[in-house]
Amino acid sequence: MHISTNSARNRLTFRKAIAVFGTFIAFILFLCLLGSPLHAQHITTRKAPTDPDLVSQLTGLKSLEAILHITSSSSEVLAHIGPDFARNYAIHKLLLLYKTPDKLRLDGQSTAFGDAVLIYNGPYRFYAVPKLHLRKKEDLTDHPVQRQSLLEYVGLITPETLDFMQAHFVQTDDKDGHQLLVFDLHYIHHPNSTYYRIWLDPQTHLVVKREWYSADGKLKAAFCYLMPRQVAPSLWIPTHIQVRDADGNLAADTELENIRVDEPLSDELFATGN
Repeated sequence: MHISTNSARNRLTFRKAIAVFGTFIAFILFLCLLGSPLHAQHITTRKAPTDPDLVSQLTGLKSLEAILHITSSSSEVLAHIGPDFARNYAIHKLLLLYKTPDKLRLDGQSTAFGDAVLIYNGPYRFYAVPKLHLRKKEDLTDHPVQRQSLLEYVGLITPETLDFMQAHFVQTDDKDGHQLLVFDLHYIHHPNSTYYRIWLDPQTHLVVKREWYSADGKLKAAFCYLMPRQVAPSLWIPTHIQVRDADGNLAADTELENIRVDEPLSDELFATGN
């Protein structure tokens, strides 16, 4: 197959941009580079069927601001999760902003490539690396597998997450005499894609563990949301997140710092451009 010089140059530039984002941002943009493995299809937007056991566990959080601080990581274990997963932890601090409904923003900075931003606003994704002249807006309505939410970052499930993910109750699980609710979360319209299994604490409404599975049911990684802190009435946020590979080896530790909730955030922070 013939690849033009411009196309090759664009791919190289895009690969450089990936290193800017660190943590989960890099992984998302790497998916953009490779392209979705799913065939594009037109999907009529509709709300996913909701498991009644999960409805009462949805967060009422209005806004969130926090620093994601990666305190330690193992490139060897991260690479075991995926050949490019180690890139996800190249930057040690990210600013996370969330505003209801379904607005998410992450900012990172690199000495080599300057500032970078990733924004999710409903089904739209926007990212920019000004120093590399990268700026792109995408509509992910037909590609929900590429969407992200508070679930991945802080273990909270918003009502809007169930617009593109469907929950199936699996069982209850006892941990140290404490009952947890176990659900499988699949992307609506894409039952044969990757999926999550989550363990949810009904007292804190917090996901305490999330397992990430490939489409063929193989465990890829596990994310544990630990040391929850009550930041408002009936609202808990984890202050420590661990990532482990399928063999249980510790891949990375992340701490949540400077947590602020339910304070005004401008909609302009989540603008995705034209």
